Amino acid sequence: MNVRLSSIPPGRNSRSIAVKVDSLLSPSIRRSYPIAFSCFYDNYLKDADGNLLIDFDSGLGRIILKPSREDVKRVILDAVASSIYCYPTLDYYGDVLVEFLDSIYKISPIKPCRIHIVSSSWEACEEALKLAVWHTRRPIIAVLDGCWFGGGVGGINLSSKPRIRLGVHLQPIQILDVPYPKCSNCPFKMSHPDCNLYCVEFFEECTLHRIHPEDIAAIFIQAPRSHDLSPPPREYLPRLAKMAKEYGILLVDCETFTSPGRCGRWFSLDTWDVKADIYILGEGFSNGIPLGVLIAQDKVMDWDPGLTPVYGITPILGMHTAIKVMDIIVGEQLITRALDTGRRMIRFLSDSISELQLDVRVDGLGLNIGLDLGYENARKASILSLYRGLIVKDYGTGVLRITPTLDISGEVLSEGLSIMIDVFKILKESM
Repeated sequence: MNVRLSSIPPGRNSRSIAVKVDSLLSPSIRRSYPIAFSCFYDNYLKDADGNLLIDFDSGLGRIILKPSREDVKRVILDAVASSIYCYPTLDYYGDVLVEFLDSIYKISPIKPCRIHIVSSSWEACEEALKLAVWHTRRPIIAVLDGCWFGGGVGGINLSSKPRIRLGVHLQPIQILDVPYPKCSNCPFKMSHPDCNLYCVEFFEECTLHRIHPEDIAAIFIQAPRSHDLSPPPREYLPRLAKMAKEYGILLVDCETFTSPGRCGRWFSLDTWDVKADIYILGEGFSNGIPLGVLIAQDKVMDWDPGLTPVYGITPILGMHTAIKVMDIIVGEQLITRALDTGRRMIRFLSDSISELQLDVRVDGLGLNIGLDLGYENARKASILSLYRGLIVKDYGTGVLRITPTLDISGEVLSEGLSIMIDVFKILKESM
């Protein structure tokens, strides 16, 4: 099977649906294109006009396995058929909770640990913020520049985009930005490794001389950061973690977009041999179904009973699905596959771009790859790819993101990459 287009997307049906939805939905919701999907068919997305398209986006990388998999769908259907899927179990216990907690504990990079389950990754970010302040009794949060921590008030204030914080500076917590080592475009106009990681030195010497380090509760990080998927240098995160430990600052790692397995490890932070004090997990574990999880050192998750009164529905469907997803990842060795496939893709893209003599930087880790084309060219490439049956997005950052499912077939990967190369040839002609 290949890409099949009966019309240039977005077609008439998709545009009609988009107009209706946009007339009723909150204006705060922004979409990349006016395209509507009806189902996931094998390795392809089928839109409302019958087009079959390759998906290199996978819900911002949070869909780990093809939604068309029968083994995943069967787990969801069985959970719904049990009639307990929507029961509020916050005051009760259950077999699925035991199995889910055991599965998470088994892969946890920190032990002994405690696990906190909520309804979404956004909520998990809010809870991590609350836990960090509770445990340390400190009022200041530091955060790596260019990271995204969800749409809650706390997450928005942590995130580094001024536009999304406009009008919602409601969090009574001071936020510090930590320079991210974007070595290809260093904010300090220095070169790695000659810089000796001046970005860490700058934070420690300049910022901490103005603010007492014992006022900082935590440093929130993502690696690679969500803005451009660029991994930091090998020695950056160990040095940042060492500094945090010296001052009693918690290290909080948000794995919403990178786990499980997308970067070639269960948790992307393992690549740098660094362990956080708190991990934020999200819908990747449940293949896009609502779920949020915190993992924290046993001594850190010390809040009092009743301090996290999440008066909602325990995400039973998410837990059922996550158990199956973790089993599939292990059984099909998808973590190793993600790392190996990602390396081959980066090499192929780098060689192809070099042959075309394009000034494009290819970066990433595993199946979490970013192509820095600049704002205008990234948007053009995204739209041209869509016209040819490939969904690959830039999200307004100037970086084209490639985050397919971990089990995508080699044939479909090759087909999608061929479309991208054709698009780059068109961009070359227009430059």
